[in-house]
Amino acid sequence: GVTRVAGGSAVAARKLVFTAGQLDRQTSGTEAFRSLEQLLGGAGVGLSDVVSCLFFVRDQAKVYDLFAGFYDAFNVRHPPPPTRDELQARSDCPECKVL
Repeated sequence: GVTRVAGGSAVAARKLVFTAGQLDRQTSGTEAFRSLEQLLGGAGVGLSDVVSCLFFVRDQAKVYDLFAGFYDAFNVRHPPPPTRDELQARSDCPECKVL
């Protein structure tokens, strides 16, 4: 069955957890990574269990800031790092840098 994870936009299905919509006002994604970590914790897993990330950034020129935040979150604090992809997108949140 599918279970909604308390505290945010995540669902768990068997041994898989799917999350979405972790917004951040910082180009490094620090707030989004913290939020993701809390959501995953609610499902009994952590950042070390992540296998794939898809990021949307408002300004592609700032993607290297996101790389730095990703490196800290996944390479330094919660290895091994998952696969990732970064795309540029718009959002209804004008102050958000990571969408």
